[in-house]
Amino acid sequence: MYTPVNNTLIPLGKIECVKNTLLDFNIPARIGKRINDKHGQIAHGLGYDHNFVLNRKNTGVSLAGTVLGPKTGIVMEVFTGEPAV
Repeated sequence: MYTPVNNTLIPLGKIECVKNTLLDFNIPARIGKRINDKHGQIAHGLGYDHNFVLNRKNTGVSLAGTVLGPKTGIVMEVFTGEPAV
């Protein structure tokens, strides 16, 4: 889920599903592969400048995302207790 924005990055006041969009990272994908796409939300945000709403089942801190550097093998994990990142 994410909060769509207009062309000046103002949130439109709704939450939409990322499934089958350029913002969908539920299946791992290279970030840079789609970042210059001219399609709607990617173009508005000049990449991934969006609020990603988490599907949280608890109120504690939990894993929100993982990024892997393929050349170095460095892994960054992001944990939060917030409803979005």
